[in-house]
Amino acid sequence: MKDKSSDTQSDGVAIRVELVGIKNLKTTHTWRLEFDVYEVDADKVKDLFDKIDTPVVLGIVSDD
Repeated sequence: MKDKSSDTQSDGVAIRVELVGIKNLKTTHTWRLEFDVYEVDADKVKDLFDKIDTPVVLGIVSDD
């Protein structure tokens, strides 16, 4: 596995979303998270298409 701590380039995407659903996919033993993206970040959604079916790390920070 590649050590990401030495990377200087970031390919992350930060968007404001609302968690609207969680599903248990029993056939694959995984969970699916469903989000609604706020209009102010709608232009960033296109950046997520390249990340479909690739492993990523997700951090969730509450905006309360």
